[in-house]
Amino acid sequence: MIPNGTRIGGLLIEGLLGRGAMGEVYLATQVSLKRPVAVKRIAEHLANDADNVARFEREAQCIARIQAPNVVGVYEFGQYADGNANAHYLLVMELVEGGASLKKYMTGPLDWRLASSVALQAAEGLAAAAEQGVVHRDIKPDNIMMTKKGVAKLTDFGLAKAVDSTSMTMGGTLLGTPSYMPPEACRGEPTDFRGDLYSLGATWFHMLAGRTPFKAENTMAMLRAHLDEPVPDIAMINPAVPEPIAALVRRCLAKRPDDRPASAQQLANELIALVGQGLHVPHTVPELVGHAHGTGADHTTIATLVSTGSPADPGATSATRNAVGGAAVVSVVDMTAKTVVPVASQAQRAAAAT
Repeated sequence: MIPNGTRIGGLLIEGLLGRGAMGEVYLATQVSLKRPVAVKRIAEHLANDADNVARFEREAQCIARIQAPNVVGVYEFGQYADGNANAHYLLVMELVEGGASLKKYMTGPLDWRLASSVALQAAEGLAAAAEQGVVHRDIKPDNIMMTKKGVAKLTDFGLAKAVDSTSMTMGGTLLGTPSYMPPEACRGEPTDFRGDLYSLGATWFHMLAGRTPFKAENTMAMLRAHLDEPVPDIAMINPAVPEPIAALVRRCLAKRPDDRPASAQQLANELIALVGQGLHVPHTVPELVGHAHGTGADHTTIATLVSTGSPADPGATSATRNAVGGAAVVSVVDMTAKTVVPVASQAQRAAAAT
């Protein structure tokens, strides 16, 4: 941990906001501009691993390419030494004041207007990312921050891939979070912007239904559900959802990428156009955040940026080993936790299906 009061590279560390497997997030002041910031530091046990440092740097570069209201901003990245000559890899980011991750507000089904507003804002953030050639690859409630004014901001681009780069794909792995992972990712295939739309659709479904689209006992069962099971009818679960909203959710969750909206911008445009059918989707939802402020929501939940757990819980994911077609697979008990799962070979998958 970095002690309070430490000065590093023009930053004054003021307190720990949260920690996880990838590192810690601190509240700090950028002294030259006298502004509060969130500072993400890669964990000490990972700082000597070139792959982990590269992922950390990649996240900074991906976010820096995107300048948009619905994406958490990045100000600075680099290796800095403190007064004792200890080196730290730091990512200096926008501090989301007064808000929390979307997951904190999802204690049950949300009103379709609130849920669809978050989906609209996330789509606009994804559209801005797409303009810069960035695919997020891990859209889920934990990675959508809500400001105190009800603005949704995408965060945690740790699994992001720039479409003009070939160095960001991890061969032989599945990247993402099982409950929100698109079918093509479940097969270990490359994903593009339409994969982000599927994950957003799964998040949107979760907001409207109060649960994820599919239920499963382990990771492999969840992956197979995304591949094979029909998506439940959201209107049967929450009859208050208007049919045009339900139809958009269904399209986002289409098994075939070509059957989803062609882009995040198209999805946003279609949501806005629903006003012509008497369905107004607001651009911000301060009432969603305001309702939860009595539960202690504040900027300390920026700890979702460390990709695991919560401020109070470093959050090791419970897992077991499972044999599927002769391949060892991680069976993650918490289906909402990010995972990297070894992929069985094509022959092994075929054998497992018989």
